[in-house]
Amino acid sequence: MLWAMERHVSDTNADLAAKVRSLRRDIASHCGVLAPLSSAVLGPVLLWAARRETRRLAAGKSYEPPTFLERANWSEA
Repeated sequence: MLWAMERHVSDTNADLAAKVRSLRRDIASHCGVLAPLSSAVLGPVLLWAARRETRRLAAGKSYEPPTFLERANWSEA
């Protein structure tokens, strides 16, 4: 996930990307072969999903349902 985050924010926030890269390398040094392997396998998939979500939100899609006001038991004036 950190690999995808690093790539996703690298164009807009280089400072944050450098911090994420440092964290990713630190975790990889402690976890052995599992961290780089999962970055290589899952990273591109997560990056694709993040970019897809960015395009979706930019197009105006939302997860929130439309707001409505239901009036019940109001007397007629």
